[in-house]
Amino acid sequence: IAYHNYHQVMDDMENLIRFIAQKLGMMQLTYGEHQLDLSQPFKRITMRDAVAEIGGVNPADLKDLASIKACAK
Repeated sequence: IAYHNYHQVMDDMENLIRFIAQKLGMMQLTYGEHQLDLSQPFKRITMRDAVAEIGGVNPADLKDLASIKACAK
């Protein structure tokens, strides 16, 4: 693990969550209004893309710290 990059850590966590869910017989879950199928690959996006997608912010507006702070207000 000492030489893993964050992609490998994400792979490990996804496999761990899937293993536990499988042992518990809970591969399909409901979280609020969302249906989660843990048998499928997890969606992976950058933090910038997550802020744009979930927060409704234009990614072009996230170019530096000042513009990020302005979007946060």
